[in-house]
Amino acid sequence: MPVTIIPILDAGTVGAFSFTVDLEGVDFQFDFQYNDRESAWYFDLLDADANMLRAGIKCVINFPLLRLYQGLERPA
Repeated sequence: MPVTIIPILDAGTVGAFSFTVDLEGVDFQFDFQYNDRESAWYFDLLDADANMLRAGIKCVINFPLLRLYQGLERPA
């Protein structure tokens, strides 16, 4: 299974941000939110039509964040 690293610049300067990225020819939207209480970043994954695919995924270093989710709609 290929691994895609998506660089995120200046995430520490904002409390929430989103962007769209093309993964294997399919557009996905990532919405990031910072949780002050936990001092952690979370993200939601949406398809190109803004339909929620996964919500509230905690960002963890060196862990395949979408590995546990199965389904044709998720990026590989």
